[in-house]
Amino acid sequence: MQGKLIKKENTWVVSYKKDKDLVATDGGEIPVYPGDAIYCFEIDINKEVEFDLIDEFSHPHLYEGIGWGDGVTYAKLR
Repeated sequence: MQGKLIKKENTWVVSYKKDKDLVATDGGEIPVYPGDAIYCFEIDINKEVEFDLIDEFSHPHLYEGIGWGDGVTYAKLR
């Protein structure tokens, strides 16, 4: 998926439009995966980025130590 990188207060988010292949998403804003957030400072704000939607069930190894069971879906930058 594609979206624009935005900083809101102290959080990096990706703003994106609905993907016709992903019925479950309506678009909007989604937080950047905490492990990728450190790289956001190297990317221009409002730059188009490629990302995948991840959650604790599809990528449990990425959720170790960052909130397993909190139900948050993240944008994992490519």
